[in-house]
Amino acid sequence: MTDHPSIVYIRLLQKCNARCVMCTSYQQSRDEAHLDYVKSLIDEFEGLGVNEVRFTGGETLMYRQLRPLLAFIADKRMAFSFITNGAYLKKFSQELVDAHVGKIICSIDSPRPEIHNRVRQTQRLLETASAGIKTINQKSAQGPHAVQFMVNTVVSSENYDHLRDFLPFLHEHGIKYWNLIPIHGELPIRMGPPQIDAAIREIEHILGRIERENLGLSLNISDPMDFFATAVRGAKPAELTGGLQRCHVVSHVAFIDAVNGKLTGCNDLMYSGFDEMIVGDILGKPFRQVWDAPAFRQTRDGFSCQALHRCDRCEPTNIKLNKHLENVGADSNAGTLPAWF
Repeated sequence: MTDHPSIVYIRLLQKCNARCVMCTSYQQSRDEAHLDYVKSLIDEFEGLGVNEVRFTGGETLMYRQLRPLLAFIADKRMAFSFITNGAYLKKFSQELVDAHVGKIICSIDSPRPEIHNRVRQTQRLLETASAGIKTINQKSAQGPHAVQFMVNTVVSSENYDHLRDFLPFLHEHGIKYWNLIPIHGELPIRMGPPQIDAAIREIEHILGRIERENLGLSLNISDPMDFFATAVRGAKPAELTGGLQRCHVVSHVAFIDAVNGKLTGCNDLMYSGFDEMIVGDILGKPFRQVWDAPAFRQTRDGFSCQALHRCDRCEPTNIKLNKHLENVGADSNAGTLPAWF
C-alpha cells in the first residue's frame, strides 16, 4: 500500500447549470468548498508528492472562487485537471491556459446537438462546449503548455445507435482520449437488450476503425462485452481483471468532498453504498492525518482485498487502471498515472 494517493479528486461544489436527466446535482445545495481549505490541501499534496489533483463538481467552472484558485495553482509542480460540461470553457479559456491546467475532461453524450442538449436539458450546450474546446486548443497551442482534452460519454438509449459518429467529432476537436461509461439502470435513458446489442456492434466498429486506420485515439475499453458486464448482468470486477486479487485503486485514488467534509478511496465509492470506506468530518484537518489514521488505513487495506468481488458500479476506466497499477507495481507512486486516466 502506498503512503499517499497518486491522484486526488476534490469536489468544489454541488450546483450545476445543466439539468441532466441522469443526474440530480442541480437540485443539491449551493454550498461551495472554502478556498483556503482547498489551497491548504493542494499545498499538502505538493509536499507529499501527489501526482495530480482533479477538480470535480457539480460544474467546476461555476466555482465562485475559480479565478483565485487558478491563479494559485499556476506555479505548482503538480498536474491539475478539471471535469466540466464545457459551458464555461470559452469564458475562462485564458485563465485555464495561464494556470497550466494539464487536462480537461468534458462530458459529451452525442455529437448531435439535438440529442446531447436534450440529455443535458440545456440549450446549445454542445455548441458552447465545442467552441470552448477549440478556443482552448488554439490558445494553448501558442504557449509551452498544451491542454489535453478527454471526453466522457455515458452510453444510453439516446446515443447507442450512433456512437461511431463521435469519431469525426473527436478528430475535429483534437481529442485523443475517449471514455465510455455504461448507464447503470438510471431512468429514463436505460437500455434494453436490443439497444445493448446495437451498442456492442457500434463499439466493435469503433475499435476496428481505431486499429485499421491508426486514428491515434485511445478508448478506455477493449472488449464491448466486458463494457456492459457490470451495468447489465451485475458482473463484479474480479471477472474482468484476469485473476487479480486486489483493488489498488483505493490506495492510488482519493476523493475529497470538500463541500460536505468527506473522504474516500476511489472516485467511484462516495455514492456507491460502501459507507465503511467514507470518513466524515474532515474539514480543516490535514489530509495525511485522516488518510493515514490506523483505522482508515486498515479499512482500505481490507476493502482492497474484497472490492473486486463486491463492487457493482466500477467504471471501465478504473478496471483498466487497476490492471495498469498491477503491471507497473502498485506499491509505488512513481509513474503510476497513465496519460489516459
